[in-house]
Amino acid sequence: MFSKQIKISPKFIRNKEYPTCERCFNFENFTPIEGTTFEYSNGVCMKFGEKMINGKIKYDYAIDCRNDASKCTKFARYFVPLKEFFTE
Repeated sequence: MFSKQIKISPKFIRNKEYPTCERCFNFENFTPIEGTTFEYSNGVCMKFGEKMINGKIKYDYAIDCRNDASKCTKFARYFVPLKEFFTE
């Protein structure tokens, strides 16, 4: 009898060489309003946003910035490591 050989390719995690938003100085973690549907990771990028007519700034979701070619992109173009600001 012949045994069938199955070729199993290893799993690859894409983009793992790029830094995560959570380790960026511009990332702000927040908790969504209770009872709302929240599909994004809990954070905004304080580098990108829009000044509202009341003077407050509405920051863009970090995941949107990473998916936008004109902003940070998946390559983390504007990534600023936290360690640059919080050294001992």
